[in-house]
Amino acid sequence: DFLHYVGHIDDRGFACADGPLDAATLDHVGVDAFLLNACTSFEQGAELVRAGAVAGIVTLNDVVNDEAVQMGRLLARLLNHGFPLTGALDVADDVRPIGDQYTVVGDGTLTLARTQGSAPNSPSVIDLDEVYGVEYNLYPTKRVGTGGLVNPYIGDGSEHYLFSSQIGTFEIDSEELADFLGTEARPIRIDGELRWSDEMDLDAL
Repeated sequence: DFLHYVGHIDDRGFACADGPLDAATLDHVGVDAFLLNACTSFEQGAELVRAGAVAGIVTLNDVVNDEAVQMGRLLARLLNHGFPLTGALDVADDVRPIGDQYTVVGDGTLTLARTQGSAPNSPSVIDLDEVYGVEYNLYPTKRVGTGGLVNPYIGDGSEHYLFSSQIGTFEIDSEELADFLGTEARPIRIDGELRWSDEMDLDAL
């Protein structure tokens, strides 16, 4: 289902133990999705899509190794939590300095796993002194897309909304925020950093 390549790519193709492999020479590939975490992997990724892959994340130019490792870990975790390729890259681009050096080839709505909730989401939390502001950001997939109904389960959880990239900003108290964070493991954006709801200490906000 998923190929995560960490290595070197140049004009000859993938660097392999027995020599270079140029994806342009492949008639067919069985992998659905991929992350080519190597320098300037766009062309090789495009060839994988031409050979039958559905979609993948590639780089547009050279990437620094340490940052690429962190980027790869984050992307893999987001994909494992049900984010589509474009959604995972959008979240990672917001919080990693080299995010703009990556792009998607193929069908970026592809997902590798199902979310715990209705749709992949990465809310932003803002401390407004006595209350918290929660900006609820959604990412469409083939299963749940624009125009569908979603319930963010914020506050009393009685309201449903039409699916869009951002359904609104909600003001809630600390108890409601704790309940919201406990509904599912999800990436939360706070002051330009990404944290996971199941690892957060509310008192540290």
